[in-house]
Amino acid sequence: MGALHAWPLQADLAAQETKRATETMAVVAGMGFPKDRMTIKELKAIYLGEIQLLKDLWIHPIDQRENRPIRNNFLEQVVNMTRDRYIDYWNQRLFRYGGFSPLLKNNSREVIEAVREQDGGVGYVWLDEARNEPGIKILLTLDKP
Repeated sequence: MGALHAWPLQADLAAQETKRATETMAVVAGMGFPKDRMTIKELKAIYLGEIQLLKDLWIHPIDQRENRPIRNNFLEQVVNMTRDRYIDYWNQRLFRYGGFSPLLKNNSREVIEAVREQDGGVGYVWLDEARNEPGIKILLTLDKP
């Protein structure tokens, strides 16, 4: 019976996520991340696998799932690719060079937990979800498009 009550909650979360698609995003990392600020150019290079090491620390980009509006916003604003083009890019890159694509998380809460726990982890969330969150720092904010 409990599962029946989960459906309206999931629908509410999806509606909230769609509404938030015009809000400010924050790029976040754990306190041990080797930089305190980041440019869009650096972030793009990280999410395309072009920068993998910063100050002797392996960098681990963390993506949100494909069905999340925040991911589409991030890809458009930072990587300058559509979702499908980004997936194709990573498929080709992995086939040619090997390596690892960005780690996928289901939502912003999971991204925050991952960057807090993983040295070199960097991800994106809605700004209001990152504010006052212990153990992380905001490297960059991205205003609504």
